[in-house]
Amino acid sequence: MPDIHLLSVCCEPVSVAQVKKQLRINHDEDDAYLAQLIKAARIKAELFLNRKLVGLADDEEVPVDIVQALFQWVVAAYDAKEPLSLSQLLIHRRAYRF
Repeated sequence: MPDIHLLSVCCEPVSVAQVKKQLRINHDEDDAYLAQLIKAARIKAELFLNRKLVGLADDEEVPVDIVQALFQWVVAAYDAKEPLSLSQLLIHRRAYRF
């Protein structure tokens, strides 16, 4: 099992600001909730991929397809307003433009 890193929002592969822009959110009321969703998405991805996505070397970046998957999970979970499993996300996939 990979190491799971619980880091501050600044270190996540996707930021609250990026998610808010994608969702067209203009208020700050859900920032803490979005940060939790981002962290949950990263942890799920780390467990699924069996690799860490934070604390990478300076020349290493999270692949863009993984970043897009994180966006997709966070947006779907926010829209659902309830936790989603990976299988629920795959079954109830929605087309999001990134």
